[in-house]
Amino acid sequence: MRLTRESILEDVRNYLRVHVEELGVLKPLHDALKEHRHDGDAACDSRCPLIAVSPVVLDERDSVLHFFHVPTRSWVLYADFVEPSTESLAHSAYQILVETLGMDSVWLPPQPQPPLLIDVSTVPGDRNRCIPPRTCYTFRYLFRALSTQLNCPEFTKFGTKWISIRDVRDSLLRKRIAVAAMRPG
Repeated sequence: MRLTRESILEDVRNYLRVHVEELGVLKPLHDALKEHRHDGDAACDSRCPLIAVSPVVLDERDSVLHFFHVPTRSWVLYADFVEPSTESLAHSAYQILVETLGMDSVWLPPQPQPPLLIDVSTVPGDRNRCIPPRTCYTFRYLFRALSTQLNCPEFTKFGTKWISIRDVRDSLLRKRIAVAAMRPG
């Protein structure tokens, strides 16, 4: 199965069923997915929104896994652009965990659920190459793990760190993670 515009649109609709108040922010994405045609080609011009995914890993101590981002010298949630060959956005987030950290036996494949959060940001353009700035939508999916499973030498070499929910910088994401932490795993 291959990721389609329709499956992304379904994720957006499922998300908006839970978070109706975000319709205004996500309407440009919804409309672009509904109206735009690639004619079977995943390549797109500079007007199309970019789609990224991010696994949000929560442990039993209510800590969130962060990665060291060398260019900004800060701890961030890992995110990457979606590969067209992936089967779903949630599976793409799962693949990030497996490919980046290995240890695929630790991660449970994602269950059908809407994203925890869809972030909206702007990716800077490149004037020298006549590339305008683009809107990027990052779909964040929740994964749970036991900290003891991830505190081994193989894992720590990846520049990872557990950060308390209260120290997550984005206030909306912090709130969503805190609510998810209260639900049983």
